[in-house]
Amino acid sequence: MVMATFLPTIKSVVVDDEAPAVENLKLVLEQYCEGIEVVGQAHSALEGIKVINQHKPEIVFLDIEMPYGNGFKMLDGLSERPFQLVFTTAYEEYAIRAIKERAADYLLKPIEIDAVIEATNRIKKSISRESKVANGTLYSANTHTASQRLALPDKKGISYYSLCDVIWLQAEGVYTRVGLREGKNVLVSRHLKEFEKMLLPYGFIRSHRSFLVNLDHVREMQWSDGTHLIMRDEKRVEIARRNLPQIKELLQTRSLAW
Repeated sequence: MVMATFLPTIKSVVVDDEAPAVENLKLVLEQYCEGIEVVGQAHSALEGIKVINQHKPEIVFLDIEMPYGNGFKMLDGLSERPFQLVFTTAYEEYAIRAIKERAADYLLKPIEIDAVIEATNRIKKSISRESKVANGTLYSANTHTASQRLALPDKKGISYYSLCDVIWLQAEGVYTRVGLREGKNVLVSRHLKEFEKMLLPYGFIRSHRSFLVNLDHVREMQWSDGTHLIMRDEKRVEIARRNLPQIKELLQTRSLAW
């Protein structure tokens, strides 16, 4: 069983219409919160959506009262929310709504340094725990090939999927999108490299730096417009030239004829 012994840098974004508040929070995170990197900032709800979609952070520090749309409207404007949410506001009355939004914390302005440290430490432990659960669940199933499952953390908890239902995995920055049967896909806050280490022994292969595929779900190999695979769900997956010989060999061993 292989377990990570350290956490990579956790990417964060700060959304607040007050520039001094953004700079103060960035300073606290940089000086007191080891392992937390501020990769983007925004001063409105609309800008916040763009910055979050661009940087794909693991933590978002979000003000509530902002011009041209508050923090809750910004959340409604996101198609997915695979990050930990920390509200930063001067208003106590939004606390109940924050709970409903499954916020990791609710920091009142003026924000105290200790409160930021406590919030980020709790989030780091949560991310580490989810990673161990996901890794441990798969490895614990090694001796039970009929019941191999992949544990994927989501905002509601942990969901478990049979490996035979996993068709492909695609890197999206520090996130990975997992393609499943019946057209479903899940975006999780994990690097594709972490999944590669777990899944290679189970019939998965890295076809491209951005893709990991389940060979049992490959429907076609095509050479038009570059070499690529067509998966069972019609997903078109690129093949890196250096990976082509190995993929062809593995597919041949799984086929009655080539």
